[in-house]
Formats: sequence, structure tokens, C-alpha cells
Amino acid sequence: MNKDLSFGALMGLTSGLLIAGIGVLLELADWSDALWVNYWMPGGVFGAAICLGAWRRGWNAERKGLRLLIVIAATILGWRLCFLFFISSWEVVSLALMGAVGACVTAIGVILAWRIRAWLIFLASFTLAGAAGGVVDFVLINSLPEIAKGAVWHGFWESAAIFPVWQAITLACALAVGGPQPVRQGFPTPKISKRR
Repeated sequence: MNKDLSFGALMGLTSGLLIAGIGVLLELADWSDALWVNYWMPGGVFGAAICLGAWRRGWNAERKGLRLLIVIAATILGWRLCFLFFISSWEVVSLALMGAVGACVTAIGVILAWRIRAWLIFLASFTLAGAAGGVVDFVLINSLPEIAKGAVWHGFWESAAIFPVWQAITLACALAVGGPQPVRQGFPTPKISKRR
């Protein structure tokens, strides 16, 4: 379980920093208002990170393309829903709700993709992890120095405070709590022949 937590956290941090970096590059290129950036890019990158992390941890890898599409669709939908309904303010409750909604919809996609049996435990833990990630994001955003808030790189600092931390928390939880058990490599069990 410790390996799953640390590996999930590392995958989440990496995908979050990738999203923040891509966002800054697109902002510098004056493409930050492009529809695909705001609607698809963050969810797509995180969905791909979830699938990659799951496969690396030994989750069933059959029908990879279908699983990838389901999870990416769920992460994009979760990303949009949390912003459409809960972006009223950057207060702690709003960010916790955004984190919970995004995580809940993403968890449903993961459950459908891998047909997780203990789906209720997975859904609850993933959603709570998302809410906790939103609270941590609130603390990080409000601890940014004023010089960072007014800088050209403000978008990067804000994204770096939000995406990597939230994704690390939720992905670590996902890999540690749920999913198919990895196939264990071992010695074949000898067959015992019955004598008549």
C-alpha cells in the first residue's frame, strides 16, 4: 500500500506540473483562451496519468484504449462540472466542493473502466481525497507571496499550487484504495495426481 501511495503521489505531481507548464507556455503563446486548453487539456492529461499509474501498478491492462477513453472522458467532465457550478469564489468551501465534484466524476469513470467491485469504498475515499485536496489548494493559493500574484508567471504559480497537489492526493488514494489486484508472479502450483 505504501508503494501505491508514493507512486500515485509521484504520478499526480508529475501530471499536475505538466498541466501547469503547458498552461504557461500556451499563455505566453497567447493560446490560453483556446477551447481545447480550457476544456480538454487538464482533464486529458490527468486521465492519461491515472491510466498509466494503474497499468504500472498492475491493474488489468486489457482493452487499454477503451479504458483510457472512459477515464479521460470522466476527468474532462469532472473538470468542467467543478468549474461550471462551484467557481463562485476561491473560498475554502468552494475549493473543497470543486475538488470533491471533480474527484467524484473521475472516480465514476475509473469504476466503469475497471469494473471495480468495492466501488462504494473507492468512490467515497476518492471523493473525500478530492475535497481534502481542495482544502490544501486553498491554503497554498493563499500562502503565495504578493510578488507571485502580480507576476507574469502568476498563472503558473496558481496552477502549480492547485493541480500537482490535488492530483497527487487523489491519484495516491485511487491507487492505494481500489482497483483490481495485481497479478502476482510466483511458482506454478504443482498438480497432485490421484492414484486409483
